[in-house]
Amino acid sequence: MRAEIIRKWPKSAYTIGDFYIDGKKVFNSLERPLTGDGPLAIPAGEYEVDMTIVSPKYKNRSWSKKWGGIVPTIKDVPGRDRILIHPGNTAADTTGCVCPGFNRVKGAVVESVKCYDVLMAAFMKAHAEGKKIILSVIQL
Repeated sequence: MRAEIIRKWPKSAYTIGDFYIDGKKVFNSLERPLTGDGPLAIPAGEYEVDMTIVSPKYKNRSWSKKWGGIVPTIKDVPGRDRILIHPGNTAADTTGCVCPGFNRVKGAVVESVKCYDVLMAAFMKAHAEGKKIILSVIQL
């Protein structure tokens, strides 16, 4: 399975992109800024997503319990550890992870849990079918 984040709006406080699953745009993505101080967005590149890790931090959240505490973990991000895809609405809700949602508010995403459920349904199905999940992060 292929997923893509095509970053379209890099700003000084956040980065908004379009999130595609198997070539279809399904929602937007929210990340930290690309440059500056503190945690930043992950580097552009291609990454495998692990669908077997139960997140110690998020396993008891209502949105995570539905999926047995499993949170998509982006593997082998240079210089980083435990980069996840999880719900969030602003760049303050992430320390370098990716948050799905609809960009209907400047600098934020809404309906993040709803979008997360769409993502999880697709990723868990692919995982159950033995498919590798590849995430491409593209900076325009």
